[in-house]
Amino acid sequence: MRIEKTYIVRDMQEKYSKSTLLVITSYHGMKAQQNGALRSSIAEAKGTFHVVPNRLLKLALPETAEEKFKESLTGANALAATDGDLVELAKVIKKFADDNKDFEIRCGLLELSRYLTAEEVKTLASLPSKHDLYAMLACVLQAPIRNLACFGNVLLGNTVRALDQIAKKKGEGAPAPAAE
Repeated sequence: MRIEKTYIVRDMQEKYSKSTLLVITSYHGMKAQQNGALRSSIAEAKGTFHVVPNRLLKLALPETAEEKFKESLTGANALAATDGDLVELAKVIKKFADDNKDFEIRCGLLELSRYLTAEEVKTLASLPSKHDLYAMLACVLQAPIRNLACFGNVLLGNTVRALDQIAKKKGEGAPAPAAE
C-alpha cells in the first residue's frame, strides 16, 4: 500500500475508533445541494458524513467489526458516523432518506461491533434521544419525592383542619366575653 493511503487509513481509524454508530448510505444521484444539507444536518447531530473508498474503510475498521458490515461495502458509498448520541444521527439519516428517494440507508454498525440492517437503523431512529431519556429518568426519580411532599402536605392540612374543628367546638361551650 502506498504511504499516503497508509496515512488515510490511520486517519480513518482515529476518526472512527470511538464511533457509537456508523451508517453506510448510498449517495448515488444526490445533488450537491442535497449533499450539503445532509452534511449540515448530520453536523448538528454531532456527526460526520464522508465519502470514503470501500477498500480503505475495510482496512480502517477494527477486527471487532462484523464481517457482514465489511461485505456490504460495495459500490458508491458514503459513511455517516458519530461518537455522540447515536439516536440523533439515526433520526437525521432516516428523515433525509424519507425526504429523498435517491438516498438509501444500506446498513449500520453499532459500537463498532454489532451489525444493523437498514430496518434496524430506521427502528433506532424511532427511539427517544438521550436527552429525552434523561428527562424521563428525572421524572421517575422525582416522583417518590413529590409523592412524599404531597403526603406531608395533606397530613399537615388534615391536622390543621382537625385542630380548627376542636377549637370551634371548645369555643361553643365557652362563655362570651363581657362587654365593657
